[in-house]
Amino acid sequence: MPGSSAAHDGFHSQWPISSTAPVKYMKDHAGNYHKAYGTTVPTDGESRWAAGAIFRKTDGGVGTMLYANVGSATSCDFDAIA
Repeated sequence: MPGSSAAHDGFHSQWPISSTAPVKYMKDHAGNYHKAYGTTVPTDGESRWAAGAIFRKTDGGVGTMLYANVGSATSCDFDAIA
């Protein structure tokens, strides 16, 4: 169901935030996502992800749990943080 809601942990939920699975997120002052977590890493090339944004993959393993946007707010590029 599209929409969003606030959570007690400061994160919000949205379905979908992008073309990926539902995630919990925080936005920066410009309205871009800067922290998020969920089961699917954002697709490279999507917009609205702040440069340096962090995504935690909740079902990831060693080397596939934490990602950083090394792209821009207009074209994200999430790489795993080792």
